[in-house]
Amino acid sequence: MSVSTTKFQSECPGAFGFLSRLLSEEAMRLLAQDYDLVVEHDGNYEPAVVREEGVSYNPRVGRILSIVAQDGMVHDQDSMRSAMYACAPRLMPPEDLEPLGSEVRNLLSTESVPNTIQLALELDFIRHLHMTTYSAEDRQKLLTERAESTLLARLGTGSPALFQKVMHAITLQRRRLELDNVVSE
Repeated sequence: MSVSTTKFQSECPGAFGFLSRLLSEEAMRLLAQDYDLVVEHDGNYEPAVVREEGVSYNPRVGRILSIVAQDGMVHDQDSMRSAMYACAPRLMPPEDLEPLGSEVRNLLSTESVPNTIQLALELDFIRHLHMTTYSAEDRQKLLTERAESTLLARLGTGSPALFQKVMHAITLQRRRLELDNVVSE
């Protein structure tokens, strides 16, 4: 394995291990190259998220790949690469991914895979909302907007099971907010 693969493997061991059982060595080499580029373009950047110092965590790109592959049941090389590029929206995917990359960037896609990738991004955002610097009021507003979004329901056609996980994550975050409000009173 190349040095690039070692970086992807060391920073995202869970996603790397799962995907290496599904994809060829050449596909993993491409993912490793993509990982370096995506990370360089803030693919792991999480605005407003505060992490405890010294606590290990799975970087955002690894989490998105895991959600798409394990929860969304999407396992092909191009979809995994597109999911990775979706983590850095200002970075254009390579030409060989452009048709799928365009669909991923189009929030009104009718295709299953791009919708699954968008749901993975939503799920990850919602799951980490409690770790942000947003006020309780802002977190509540974000949850309400997402829960009532017609876009979210349309994305759910890509992966109904993943859509249910997003809705469950919204419920859990609402409960967390309710508990936070009780404790602070």
